[in-house]
Amino acid sequence: MSKLTALKKLTEKKELAALLGVKASFLTYNLYIIKPSTQYTQFKIPKKNGGERSIDAPNDKLKRLQSNLSVLLLDCIDEINKAKFPDIQSNKPIRAQTKYYSTLKVKISSAKIKQQPSLSHGFVRRRSIITNAMMHVGKKNVLNIDLENFFDSFNFGRVRGFFIKNKNFKLDPAIATVIAQIACYNNKLPQGSACSPVITNLITHSLDIRLASLAKKYKCTYTRYADDITFSTRRSSFPSEIMSKGVDSYIAGRELSSEVERAGFCINEKKHVSNIKILDKMLPVLSLTKNQM
Repeated sequence: MSKLTALKKLTEKKELAALLGVKASFLTYNLYIIKPSTQYTQFKIPKKNGGERSIDAPNDKLKRLQSNLSVLLLDCIDEINKAKFPDIQSNKPIRAQTKYYSTLKVKISSAKIKQQPSLSHGFVRRRSIITNAMMHVGKKNVLNIDLENFFDSFNFGRVRGFFIKNKNFKLDPAIATVIAQIACYNNKLPQGSACSPVITNLITHSLDIRLASLAKKYKCTYTRYADDITFSTRRSSFPSEIMSKGVDSYIAGRELSSEVERAGFCINEKKHVSNIKILDKMLPVLSLTKNQM
């Protein structure tokens, strides 16, 4: 039985514990006995563009539980992708793609996977900051935007509701509740948890589809790495529907802003970067890394 099928059949916490590879008592202790405030250690790290980022790191026991959940969800994602794209594990081109997916074409002799739908590259198996950059190599202009307070946008109700309503999961409400309890802290997905990035990718996938559609409409390429969104174009400038240049800043286009807000996010207006040379620094890294992928 597949992991996704098994997950969808669960109705009790003890069954979820077994699927996560832990005892029911271990799950109960970590979720309902010990206080959440004692399970996390908070510290700050500097952001690349200034300021600080708060990290809530779980203790070893909760970390194990969250890591197991992360692996389970990644297995489910692989099964979902394989069902949508049957040739995903072969060296043959994907014959039938949905029109809103971009395809990563990496010609690497040692790679088992030559092509695969590639929108999100952060915390995804066989994807990385390198593959994210490779999607935009050779373009005249590259635009980076940042989603504001990304992890804070995913509260307990949003996480729970996703696993109940999403057509790929449709979990029993009791199981969705326990998953949200494992994943959330202080009513949000904490930065520092192994399962937070995986869950954000699942929930943000609908935004990926819509923004990839927008990019295709205006002959651009789209990818996302966590909260960093990238568009690129071979044209000398971006269409105004995506981004326009003001006197001393870049202004998000109406269609781009609308899709981001529709998905429940906000664009960080202070972090727009448009630079033809943004990938030049990555090229030496790409050439060194290709044979290792």
